[in-house]
Amino acid sequence: MDDMGQVFREVSSRLVRNVTEIANTLGAEVSERQVEIVIEAMNVEAVYREEVAEKKRKKATKTA
Repeated sequence: MDDMGQVFREVSSRLVRNVTEIANTLGAEVSERQVEIVIEAMNVEAVYREEVAEKKRKKATKTA
């Protein structure tokens, strides 16, 4: 489990660096922290969408 956490942190760190580099190359001039915030917001949104979908599935099961 600890190894998986370490892998996740490394992948996350590389993702942030790569996205920051790409954005800056395209002229966006963003910081790594800004990229982290956007990625976190995307993760929160994905979790929310999954929770909504799960509620819809449960509701559909009840009415079926």
